Amino acid sequence: MGDLLSIGEFARQIDDRDIDIVAQPIVDLVRGTVVGYEALARFPTTNGLGVEGWFELADRSGLGHRLEAAALANALDLRGDLPPNCFLTVNVGPTALTTRAVRDVLAQAGSLAGVVVELTEHRQVEDLPTVLAVLDELRRAGAMVAIDDAGAGYAGLRHILDIRPDLLKIDRSLISELDTDETKRALVSMLGVFADRADAWLLAEGIETPGELAAAVDLGVPLGQGWALARPAPPWATLDDAVADTIRTGLERSRQGNDRMTAATVMEVARWADADTYVPATTSADPRPLVLLDPRRRPVAVLATPSAAPSHLGITRAHPDTELTNLARRMLARPHQLRHTPVAIVDGAGRYLGIVRWERTIEALIERADTPAVPGCSRAPTVPA
Repeated sequence: MGDLLSIGEFARQIDDRDIDIVAQPIVDLVRGTVVGYEALARFPTTNGLGVEGWFELADRSGLGHRLEAAALANALDLRGDLPPNCFLTVNVGPTALTTRAVRDVLAQAGSLAGVVVELTEHRQVEDLPTVLAVLDELRRAGAMVAIDDAGAGYAGLRHILDIRPDLLKIDRSLISELDTDETKRALVSMLGVFADRADAWLLAEGIETPGELAAAVDLGVPLGQGWALARPAPPWATLDDAVADTIRTGLERSRQGNDRMTAATVMEVARWADADTYVPATTSADPRPLVLLDPRRRPVAVLATPSAAPSHLGITRAHPDTELTNLARRMLARPHQLRHTPVAIVDGAGRYLGIVRWERTIEALIERADTPAVPGCSRAPTVPA
């Protein structure tokens, strides 16, 4: 190994968890706020190797799974002082996810609420059924699942359909020069429609220039990550005020230019209750929908009436900036039993903001179709008080 650590020294470093963790902010590209962080490993001794070089060396030395488990344990240890209402994404390869070392770390972490397990690998997943079974266990523990490098590497459509991620990260290769490459803009737009239909968040990673950031905002990508927003740093970096202002200004300009109708246009307030203590009412004088929230204010069910039981078919969530026509298509694509159940509107961290009812959506689309375009004429959105 020349001037590198010996295998024994490297193994001891892994077992001692001598691995630093930095965190890169994940930003809501509508509000210009940090809603999450990606935990990234760093090594005190470089020995001429980058981060990827260390993991490649571990794989060649038969220490790959032990290194992933150690880095994962250090990342999960940071949850104690994670800023309020933020999630934490942790990286795990699909192969490592099925090993005892990694599964023990996840099992010992207890509740995984607020944790996003990000699958990172550029090779074909060898044992997909086992990976899916482990992901089901993690979801039962409260975790969400992300697929990294969508559009590159192993993350083909077949795997995305099988894994059904909560978060879909667009590979940097598709974000690079997004502001000047119309083909990439079209593909990112298509991924946005796909993510909407699959009830997943879309995240543009590797945003490195102001032009790429402006293009992502203009295309309605809800979440972003990259050097143009904030660099990896010791926990917990915040977003520069100038960057936040740039996002909000770009969004306002995009809205004015496109005259878009979004979920925020028809969003309204709905009553909510604690999902852990809620008991369905046999009768209720208030027939309005009721939203059940977990301890982190994330919706877990939307009840059409207070006496309804939570559906085992799940819940439809949408960002307030979702195009209203896309939201209507998602409503129509749902199982018949959910067709008219309100959609829960959440921010980039999954926190509850309000609901959108099917009836109001159709009314707004009809009103728009019947209203002639008049310069300077606009409608005020219905937003929570």
